[in-house]
Amino acid sequence: TDIAESMECEMRTEDLLFSAADKGVDGFCLAKCLRVKVSVFIQNLCMTDHDLLTFLAFHMQLNNTCDDLSEINQSFKVLGSEMKLVSSQFDKNDSSVQALTARNAVLNKEIEAQKQKIETLRSALDNASASFGENDRRTQNWQIQLNNAEAALNDMERELKQNQDAIDAAGDEFQDAG
Repeated sequence: TDIAESMECEMRTEDLLFSAADKGVDGFCLAKCLRVKVSVFIQNLCMTDHDLLTFLAFHMQLNNTCDDLSEINQSFKVLGSEMKLVSSQFDKNDSSVQALTARNAVLNKEIEAQKQKIETLRSALDNASASFGENDRRTQNWQIQLNNAEAALNDMERELKQNQDAIDAAGDEFQDAG
């Protein structure tokens, strides 16, 4: 009966996959998700069709989210190297308008990337909450990541404001001298 149950589950899973494909699910994402998750389908014979579709939808979204976060994190590495370059072009304590403006340019890019990251994390949190409930560990892990990302954004915006205030103060000093 184990073989029969396994075959039944595989057939049911195949039917669900065709159903998902009929609903416009991206085949590449589906294949990527299934490469990791097929064994889970076979092990969960007691899952309803709805539960399997929910599981599949969540993991496909998770794969997309992880890809998006990977791209955003890579952009942070590039921006970090840009900030190192700016810092190397000016003395660390250089408060000239040129140095501050260069730092502002990179900070603005970092803030935009952080906002994208927050949007991606918020989407993942909403998906996990809808799929598993707010008290599930997976949902709570997304909430932690979102909270940390929002805290980092607050720090970045504070740094940008301080930098902008320094630019404004330098501009006022220049006008007063002129």
